[in-house]
Amino acid sequence: MHIPAYAHPTIRSAVPVLPTSRHVAALDCCFCDEPFGDRLPVPLGPSSTSGFFGCHSCLRQLVSRARQSRDDAFARSVEQAEEEAAAWRAARGRHLADLDRVRLAADTVVAFAGAGEVEALRMAWLLVSLESAHAWATDYAPAPPPTVQIPDTELKEGRFQLDLAMVSAREAVAERLAYHLINESQPVDPELCAELECPDDCSGRHDDVHIDCGPDQIFEDLAEAGQQLPGHGGLLEQPVARQDGTQP
Repeated sequence: MHIPAYAHPTIRSAVPVLPTSRHVAALDCCFCDEPFGDRLPVPLGPSSTSGFFGCHSCLRQLVSRARQSRDDAFARSVEQAEEEAAAWRAARGRHLADLDRVRLAADTVVAFAGAGEVEALRMAWLLVSLESAHAWATDYAPAPPPTVQIPDTELKEGRFQLDLAMVSAREAVAERLAYHLINESQPVDPELCAELECPDDCSGRHDDVHIDCGPDQIFEDLAEAGQQLPGHGGLLEQPVARQDGTQP
């Protein structure tokens, strides 16, 4: 009689702890205690001539019970996997929505910084609160259960788009605050009003929104700050390579 491997634990658990002499002598079934008579005993080990012996009827019942237990466990595992996948999809949807909300907030900060209508201190706080929202939204991403083995391209795309929006927001606010500090440090100059054709109620403050310092000012400023970078001459003084890679 063939006994499948999945039935071995069920059969072992049904074997009596204290066998009788008739059990080990292959006279009685170790499960139902009925004499074998003219029935052929099925050896259960440890060898074909010693150990425990069972009848076909009892073993068929035990195999059937083990099969039912296996099928029930499989059904439960499938149901559990479906529940875990559904819970993950719901959490993933909320996470994607959070990423998109923060991305929209970053786009709004960029717009505010470019319009110049929000005061500088308020812009600084907007960036700080945006960074906090970004940290909360990205620090935790729901991990898929083991049964979900597909690449989540939508989540990667959401993170990528948010990262781009955050870079733009940081750059916009940094530029806004840099020019604010520079303009605040400049003295009032009413004499420029006539040249710039300012309205009569001009306060004499003329804020810059774009300053071109040239290609080399940054290196001179860093040198004054104590950081001398390697290289000689200005950027415009460096020889430009021809298209074939040779120097002029």
